[in-house]
Formats: sequence, C-alpha cells, structure tokens
Amino acid sequence: MRFFHKLATVVAVLATAGCATMANGTTQRIRVTSDPPGASVFLDGRPVGTTPTQITASRRNREPVIEVEKGGFQPAAYRIERREDWSTVLWDVVLGLAIIATTGRLMLEHDEANPTFGQLIVAFGAGATPGIVDYANGAAFRFPPRVDAILEPEPRLGEPPADVARCGAPPD
Repeated sequence: MRFFHKLATVVAVLATAGCATMANGTTQRIRVTSDPPGASVFLDGRPVGTTPTQITASRRNREPVIEVEKGGFQPAAYRIERREDWSTVLWDVVLGLAIIATTGRLMLEHDEANPTFGQLIVAFGAGATPGIVDYANGAAFRFPPRVDAILEPEPRLGEPPADVARCGAPPD
C-alpha cells in the first residue's frame, strides 16, 4: 500500500507539472497587419509571411523583433515585450501548495510523523515543479495579440521629405 501512495504522488506531480504548458503551450500566435497591406513580415530576421498574417512566436524568446517591409515604404520594426500571465502564476502556486500538502499528508499517514530533511526537500521540490516548468519553457508569459504597422512612404529622389521645411526659397 505504501508503494501505491508514493506512486500516486509521483504520477500526480508528473501529470500536473506545468499547467500553463499544457493549457497555453509554449508558443503564441500574433496577428500582424500593415497599412498598406501586402508587406513582408520577418520574425527575428526570418521571413514568416505577408500582411495580413498570423505568426507563431516562442514564448521562451524574451523580446522577439517583428519587422515589416514593403517596397516604396520605410521599414518598421517592433520589439514585442512579453509579460507574465498572472492567472498562470496563481494556478501554479495553488497547484504547488496542493502537491506539498498531499505529499506531507502521505508522509504523516505512513508513520513518518518526523519527515527527514530529504523528504521535505522532495515535497517542496514537487510543489515547485509546475512553476519551474512554466517559467523555464515560457508558458507563464504572454505577448500582445497583434501588431499593426503603419508604413510611411519613402521620400522621392530629389525631393525633400515632407517634414523638412524649405529654407531660403523665395515665397510663392
């Protein structure tokens, strides 16, 4: 019977390790649009499509860069900031505490009223596993769901950019 309880604890830990990993995955789709449409989209320097499109970014990447380019327009680059998904953090804490409580209860039920230091480390390590997994693989984070690029026309040769005033020219 003792073996069954230990096996059940190990199975519970492994089955629940990283809830966000299972619920959200380690990648996220980001919608990319541009004005004008039909621009090339690059993720960290790699071509990934033409606007409008959806790209897949790894949540492990702390700050992916999305670049949008189209002939006749100035390129635009966006550094995407990932943020913690607090609902994931909350679930990892609740799950971790439940695992610690279950492991401790199993120790007390089996005449181990004075668990050893090693057993305590195992209990707390098992409880911390979901959070460690989700943070290590990026599942505990989120990116903004979309990037909307507005591309500015390139200045024409021989003409000053629209925002440069003409100096010394006679008034019209």
